[in-house]
Amino acid sequence: MRTKIVGACLLAMPALLGPGSAAHAQEPSRAFVEEQAVARGAVREHAYTSHALGSERRLVVYTPPGYESSAQRYPVLYLLHGAGGNERSWTERGLAHVILDNLIAEGKLEPLVVVMPYGFAFPREPGAGRGSPEELKRQREGFARDFLDDVIPLVESSYRVEADRERRAIAGLSLGGAQALALGLSRTDLFSRIAAFSPAMGAANDPATGGVDFAAVLADGAAVNERLDVLWIGCGTEDTLFESNQAFSMQLTELGVEHVFRVTEGGHTFDVWQRYLYESAPLLFPRAKALPPTDLEVTLVGNRFRPLTYAEMSAEQKRKAHNILSGPRGAMGGPFNVLLRSPVMGDIAQELGAYARFGSSLEARLREMAIIMTARYWTAEFEWYAHKRAALEAGLDRAVVDAIAAGRRPAAMQPQETALYDFLDELLNLHRVGDETFAAAVAAFGERGVVDLIGTVGYYSLVSMLLNADEYPLPAGVEPELQ
Repeated sequence: MRTKIVGACLLAMPALLGPGSAAHAQEPSRAFVEEQAVARGAVREHAYTSHALGSERRLVVYTPPGYESSAQRYPVLYLLHGAGGNERSWTERGLAHVILDNLIAEGKLEPLVVVMPYGFAFPREPGAGRGSPEELKRQREGFARDFLDDVIPLVESSYRVEADRERRAIAGLSLGGAQALALGLSRTDLFSRIAAFSPAMGAANDPATGGVDFAAVLADGAAVNERLDVLWIGCGTEDTLFESNQAFSMQLTELGVEHVFRVTEGGHTFDVWQRYLYESAPLLFPRAKALPPTDLEVTLVGNRFRPLTYAEMSAEQKRKAHNILSGPRGAMGGPFNVLLRSPVMGDIAQELGAYARFGSSLEARLREMAIIMTARYWTAEFEWYAHKRAALEAGLDRAVVDAIAAGRRPAAMQPQETALYDFLDELLNLHRVGDETFAAAVAAFGERGVVDLIGTVGYYSLVSMLLNADEYPLPAGVEPELQ
């Protein structure tokens, strides 16, 4: 794992945990499930149409304190219920929202959005029993389709969450724990953090009933460790599922997959799962410690907008500098010296830019092609310099890059590159897009991809205008390439 979060000391645990470690702890205080005098988040139900299942469904969403008054984006946790529950179980029985409010107030958990979907493809009659393997397979595969094709896109279009695997986690109890393991471990392109509370392993690892073949999924333990930041499993010793959970932990250890196996007293009950949520959530998204102002070194570049020193910045400008340097960019080159002059607009702009650069549905090669086409349109020399190398490193052919620099249509492009070039060529130069060009772009990228493409051009047009207005200098020894 890139960050060894699993090696952190858990609450009430006597030792650090490593790969395949098991930990026992005494019963902690139950104050974490009691409403405290702290800021509270909001819980709402969200109805939607499942195109995957052709039915109307609901999910429950928790948003943290301050969500409505801020513009920031948040990490997201998908929290799944058990076989006897529904989308309301985690809030009505588990009091998840109370636990999360308390953790955030204690400074242990980064504010986050939590999504609680309905875990079945279709309702089951009360007392219907376990169901046949065929029914279980339809249920679990149908839920997976709805979750991947409808729930995640709905959440990312309706709530301010970060559309990035590094900021997306999945967890659940019992059946939901099995679903979290099956989905999370088989889709590490979507999830980097997984927690399972008393997971029903028979529902997770049997392909005949809609599970996955863990022996195949986990065969390359080193690759799994590279993709996952957290894999956390907990089960009580009085739980009838304890032996299967213990066996799964042993399987993970044999395959070299780093994980935490949390052993406590208790059975298959909500008081155990509440404790597990309280312990694991801060490992999924720990609250980052703010950098002391004296520890921050900022070297800005500018021309007409004089480069600011950290000592000259207002408190609001320092806050913005910390936000940028602690985010995915990790640097403050380009337009940020200018944007510091208007911190609120700068915050909004840098959030759009972070999505366009790091969270867009477009693959890196196409995203960088859009950026250099925008830089070419605005004759933004620094923007071209900064992203030409990124485009080449992402796999864009040098002949395509050279043609764009010269202001001519590239002679040979891949199909998606052709669709992107034609769309942006018309949008930038004609300020509209023809029907055939639009249809070709939707066919190549989907409607979300087209919107992401337009947003990328919009953001980097703003960047180009800021840099051009500042007459932002190229690095020493770099010659302009655009005419």
